[in-house]
Amino acid sequence: MASWRAIVNHPNATRARCVDEWVVGRLGLAVVVCREVLPNAQLMATNSFVRHGDGWKMIGHHSGPVPSTARARSVAPSQQPAVRDKRKLH
Repeated sequence: MASWRAIVNHPNATRARCVDEWVVGRLGLAVVVCREVLPNAQLMATNSFVRHGDGWKMIGHHSGPVPSTARARSVAPSQQPAVRDKRKLH
């Protein structure tokens, strides 16, 4: 844990902002899906957690690049498709 904290708290570490969170929970298990906004990219991430006696523990993380929502929103309304935005999970 100490090495993980050192990586995340390093002054030059890339900072990610989590938006559009979506959570599914069951007894002792939770899955969080979110968009991670980085300075030069955006990722969709899936994080899996299990509850132990001393709290929630992450057991899995996966992420992959997706188109930026800022770029998608810059398209003029007349040019946007009439179908639902499939990048949204809910």
